[in-house]
Amino acid sequence: MYFPKVNLDIELKAYIDGSITTVNLKDYLGKNIILLFYPNDFTFVCPTELNVVSDRKEEFIKRNVVVFTISKDSAYNHQAWAKLPRQDGGVEGIQWPMLADKNARLSRQFGLYDDEEDITKRATVMIDVSGNVFNISIYHEKIGRNVDEILRLLDAMDHVSKHGDICPMDWSNKEKK
Repeated sequence: MYFPKVNLDIELKAYIDGSITTVNLKDYLGKNIILLFYPNDFTFVCPTELNVVSDRKEEFIKRNVVVFTISKDSAYNHQAWAKLPRQDGGVEGIQWPMLADKNARLSRQFGLYDDEEDITKRATVMIDVSGNVFNISIYHEKIGRNVDEILRLLDAMDHVSKHGDICPMDWSNKEKK
């Protein structure tokens, strides 16, 4: 185990399917959890990432994954951004919960909060069905994620957990089919 066990018993306000509600991450144990941390709503790179992850929702569901998008913005700010059309830089139609980490409790737990800039770092945290972190990737603020790589990492972790095998460089589930 490379990463410490983390506390998923954290309640955060969230914007989900047109409503503001509260989410507790521990309620999602039993699924793989992906936390997509991003700097701010209404920025330039962030909507490109969130929209692609949203559009590819079925590929995540197939892998028993729930995705949460997270920034320090409020749930009401998330709601406003989710109403903004994609062509205007919004995330209209987003398919995943948008969590409001207002006091940076969750992002600080993973070392992903930049106090100097007062923003959440662009990062992906992957947590297995038992609540163990199996990958943390931190990205330059101006460089977006690669969804195919996130899916490959999910497949690799699934392969390792089922077969006890290793996944060398450039491993792909496609090779094993």
